[in-house]
Amino acid sequence: MIKQIEMNLDLKPKKETVYSKVKEIMTLYPRARDSYPVLDHYYYPKGISLVEAMERIQNKDLASLESVHRARRLVEADCPELRGNTFYDRHNKACDVRMNINRSPIETVETI
Repeated sequence: MIKQIEMNLDLKPKKETVYSKVKEIMTLYPRARDSYPVLDHYYYPKGISLVEAMERIQNKDLASLESVHRARRLVEADCPELRGNTFYDRHNKACDVRMNINRSPIETVETI
């Protein structure tokens, strides 16, 4: 029983594995910082069919797209230097929307 516990300690949690792989991809391939499809291209193995990939995701042999994308957001939160250019564009737009959302329609039309 002690050997089994020691073996389990050597295994990394799946979440940590996804996080570290996504972080490595974002470090090596800056285009993956701005594009989920590019990140997915580098994350998932090449040469397998879509059906096989879906089966492996369902069997939990591969991380789901949602897990990979969630890991990217965690990496962006933990490592600001790995944020892509679109990160700042999205957040600037969000600030603009927050500033303008409570304005009345008449004020908005007058400023146009």
